[in-house]
Amino acid sequence: MSWFLCTISRHEPSNWGKCKEVGLWGVPGSVNAVKEVKRGDRLLFWIGGKGYVGYGVVTEDGRVPQARQEAPWPGGLARWNYVIPIRVQVEITQPLRLKFDRSVQEQTGFSASRFQRGFSPIEDIPAQKIAEQILERSIEEIDPAD
Repeated sequence: MSWFLCTISRHEPSNWGKCKEVGLWGVPGSVNAVKEVKRGDRLLFWIGGKGYVGYGVVTEDGRVPQARQEAPWPGGLARWNYVIPIRVQVEITQPLRLKFDRSVQEQTGFSASRFQRGFSPIEDIPAQKIAEQILERSIEEIDPAD
């Protein structure tokens, strides 16, 4: 299983709700990483200007969208060349923000350019550490007394 970073633009935060509603991640343009995605791969979700908001899993291989319902985001079928069926496993209401130093996220080593692509492969170990932090935060959100 591989990990991928899924980024929502700070200018289109409502796209996150649309992704969850249709159970699809839209990938604009031509992204070679889509061809690598397989069922069972893991996803970290990031909203620009906010931070990590959750993690999930790929439920089917990526594909070209066939109908407008599969690309409900601004630009529709003309903008979104691929969709990846997803299931959000953990979501947090208070995003996990991590600092950047010289265009590199300090805790993960992910370059800022990865966050600008919309969909990018990432290394397993830092991705798993972020997923663990998201899970911890989700537990705190459920029971803030702990």
